[in-house]
Amino acid sequence: MIADGKRLPELIEQMISDSPQLSYPSRLAVRKLKAHVKPLVEIGGEIWQTDFQKLWENLCVQDYSASYLIKLKGFLSSVFDWAARKGEASYNPIPLLSDPRELKGKKIAARNKDIKTVTPAEFRLLVATAPQPLATLIAISYYTSLALVDCCYLKWSSVDMERRVIKYCRTKMRRFGRQIEIPMTDSVYEIIDAQKPLRLPEGRYLCEYVFPAAAERHNGSPIHFSRQFSKLAKDLGMPEGTTFHCLRRSAISRWVSNPNADLLTVSSMSGHSQLSSLQLYVKASMDKKRALVATQEEE
Repeated sequence: MIADGKRLPELIEQMISDSPQLSYPSRLAVRKLKAHVKPLVEIGGEIWQTDFQKLWENLCVQDYSASYLIKLKGFLSSVFDWAARKGEASYNPIPLLSDPRELKGKKIAARNKDIKTVTPAEFRLLVATAPQPLATLIAISYYTSLALVDCCYLKWSSVDMERRVIKYCRTKMRRFGRQIEIPMTDSVYEIIDAQKPLRLPEGRYLCEYVFPAAAERHNGSPIHFSRQFSKLAKDLGMPEGTTFHCLRRSAISRWVSNPNADLLTVSSMSGHSQLSSLQLYVKASMDKKRALVATQEEE
């Protein structure tokens, strides 16, 4: 026996209340586990490793993406790590789960999937029609590759106006403490420089965030800007599946496509901890492939 299935929803809530370091989006994601572990709760008593394996296999055959399933597995593991430390579970069963072939197939399909990006024309159309502060967030992400949460929570302490550099830790990778430095383009510099009225002469700030309205809105509703962007993209007739994250993909794809770029330099700006993750963006660089093939004919 690993734990009592009937107590799983209670354990999830206890884990959340006992983990103040969890971000708001993570808390929401962990709470979603209640719906996923419902088959274990319905067992109504002792749950074993085989029960978890059956649950995992059933989840993998459903219409969930590989990335979602991997995140789900990580959140489940966090809950049972906590439960094992508190004596509520005999051990953490999640690392012992074997992945079914359906999940492996989804991983392969995800690697081969074309990365959606935003063209310069589409970017200009988005900025021209988007309301504030969404238009500003779109421009920042498109030129710097910052994710939505990092655009909203960009702090003055992360901005070096003299060097024209944004230096910060990605929210997603903050636990590793990896610093990222991204040079500002003229457009980004002008956008941030326009926020100067928020700064006091002594160098202190009226607000720690560069875009306080965006930070406040995102803190109240983390999915607000994502939904607003998706609706705008749909209204403008952009391809299905165009999300705010496509702006980050566009920036990284442009960097990778640059003939003077190398993956190490790009990863130092994109924040990817593994080059294997960054290599997914190379597929969008068809111009670079054509140039490479053309050199063979010249020889």
